[in-house]
Order: sequence, then C-alpha cells, then structure tokens
Amino acid sequence: MSETTTSKPGIPWWSVLMTATPIVLAAIPLWAWPGSLFGSPVIALICLGTIVVSWWLIGRLTAKHRAAGVIHLIVFTAAMVVMMHACPPLAFIQALYYPYLWEVLRAPRLATIASLAVGIGTALTTLPYDPEFFPLALAMGLAGSAVSIGIGWSAVLSEQKAREREQLYEALQATQQEREELSQMRGIASERERMSRELHDTIAQSLIGAVMLSDRGVRTAEKLTDHVDAEGERTLKKHRQQLELLAESLRDSLAETRALIAETAPVVDQEAGTSFDAALARLVERFRRETSIAISCTSALGEVVLDRDRQVVLLRIAQEGLSNVRRHSKAEHAELDVAALNDEAGTRVQLRLSDDGVGFAPGAGSAGFGLPGLRERVRALGGTLEIDSAPAAGTRLTVTLPTKDAHV
Repeated sequence: MSETTTSKPGIPWWSVLMTATPIVLAAIPLWAWPGSLFGSPVIALICLGTIVVSWWLIGRLTAKHRAAGVIHLIVFTAAMVVMMHACPPLAFIQALYYPYLWEVLRAPRLATIASLAVGIGTALTTLPYDPEFFPLALAMGLAGSAVSIGIGWSAVLSEQKAREREQLYEALQATQQEREELSQMRGIASERERMSRELHDTIAQSLIGAVMLSDRGVRTAEKLTDHVDAEGERTLKKHRQQLELLAESLRDSLAETRALIAETAPVVDQEAGTSFDAALARLVERFRRETSIAISCTSALGEVVLDRDRQVVLLRIAQEGLSNVRRHSKAEHAELDVAALNDEAGTRVQLRLSDDGVGFAPGAGSAGFGLPGLRERVRALGGTLEIDSAPAAGTRLTVTLPTKDAHV
C-alpha cells in the first residue's frame, strides 16, 4: 500500500481471493436476486466471470509487470460498476476491490484520489436512469471511499511505523555491537597495560640484575688472570667467554623485553590527564631513545578534539606501527604524522606512518605484523586502514577515522 509494498498482487493469496470471492458472490444473482436493471442475473454473472478470468489472464502478472495490474484494475472497475447496477447487493465486491486498488497503485495519494473517483463515478452512473437515487448513491459511494481511504492510510501509517521501528532496532543493534567491540578493546588494553607493568617490575628487573652480575663475573675473571698459572688462565678465559656470551644473550633478552614493554605500555594516562599530542610525543621519544632510527613527528589536529576511544585507537596503532618499524623494517628514517581532514565526507582524522626500510609484500606473510588486529580496531570505529609496501621500498601505513563523536 506504500511506494514499496511487500505484499504484491500475483501471490497465491490474491489468486485465492480473486477466484473465491466472485464464486461466492455469484450465489446472490443466482438465488437471491432476480436482477434489477436488466431483469436478469446474466449480466451480473458475466461481470463476476470477467473479474476472475481477467485475473488469471492479466492480473496475476502484476508482481512482475505493474502495467498488468493497472489493466486488470480498470477491467475490475468497469465490471464492478456494471454488476452493481445489474444487482445492487453485489456491492459487497468493494470489500475486495478497494484493498486491491491500494495494492496495485501502491502510492497512497494516488490511491486516495482513485478511491474518491470510483465512489463518485459509481454514483454518477445512476443519473441517466434514476436521478432521484443519485443523492443516496453518492452518499453510499463516498462512504465506501471514506472507509477505503481510512483503512488504506491506517495500513500505510502502520507500515511506516513498522519500518521506523525496524530501523531504530537495527541502529540500536549496531550501536550495541560497537559498544561491545569498544568495551572488548578497553579490556584488551587494560590487560596489556597490566602485562607491561608486570614485565617491567619482574622480568626486566631480573634481567638487569643478571646482566650486571655477568658483567661483574667477566671483570673478576679478567682481574684473576694475572694471579694464576697457564692452566688456570686457560680455564678463566673459557669461563670469561661463557660469561660474555651469557651477558650478550641477557642483553638481547632485555632489549626484547623492553620492546614488549614499549608495545604494551599504556598510551593514555587518565590519572595524569595526558593529552593526545603529549602521549604521541612520548611514544616517539621512547622510540627515538631505544632505537637508532631517526624519526620525525607532527600533529596538526587544529580545533578537532578526539574522544577517548579514538585517541586510544590512534595511539595504539601508532604504538604497534612503531613496534613493526623497530622489529622488522631495518629502516634509517621514519615519519609519523596526524592531521585533521575536512571535505565533503565530513571531518576525519588521518594518521600516517612511513619508513625507508626493507618493506614487505602486503599480501604475503603480513599477518605476523599485527595488521589484522589493527584493521579490526579501525573498522570498529568506521575507519579505514591502508598498507602501501613493497620489498626494498619501505612501508607506509595510513589510517583514517571519522570524528563521529568528536567536537569541532
């Protein structure tokens, strides 16, 4: 009954109605009414038969061809007007006609006009042979049209309300899913922060102590070399080499542990009220201090203020991206830029991280670089992530997020 109705003529249910209703109503001219205008029930029966036959020939094709429905509606209208004059009690056919009219026309305003036109037109056909009956016929026609219009618009409004509720429900589901994803991300971030503290307070401190003890053992072995014989010197040299190897291994383990701490450390300190720019600068400064890679960083957000969720996602992406540069790139230089974009797509924030390292083929073996996790985080906020890399050509990571809940 609306512009895009889901119940279309041509489905089996309409075929049943278009066949059964005229057959049932045929009992009226056959047994209950001898015929009025033409003095015979034949005309009425022919009209009922025309409705049924035209349905099966034309009307049932309406689902695929709307023109077929319009043609059948015209035939239906003409047959109804004639048989109502031949046998007035057959006006009951309007109970089928008006719903069918709304289904075929689909547009509520057009169906309203058509309902009024049919009601008035049916009454006007009584003028040539019974002018005195015209006022009553007009009242009856308008009453039928009014009922049709009332029921039709009620169905249209109910359908609109149902669509609105469905849209609201879908929006609510999408919002709930986004909240769950963000909540899961917060939980993961919290666990990573806890692991970072645990690594720093336990393993890292133990490794530092072991490195110091190994270095002390090497120095002690060097001092004792001058106070032993040749055999003792060879033994001390062997133990010193083992201690140096142990110290080197411990330093490598300590470097890996510090890298893990850098990857899992909190990016935003809520208690200290760390700003996004300050947190970004802290990440870059730590990266610069712990690697030999020269890096530049710029942040040009202007008056765009990001909410915490987007800050955390962007900082975590920068953190993991820098970790990939540290671990895999063998780069000499890197650049990290964050900027606000304003165009026809709205206000967005873009993060770009590039290096001049060895690069890689994005379609081959990139899963180990944390890229699937990065994409999932960006997708949860409606953004995009692009990787541009090739062997020996460096890597460029570009992340774009809409500022959905940001204030400009």
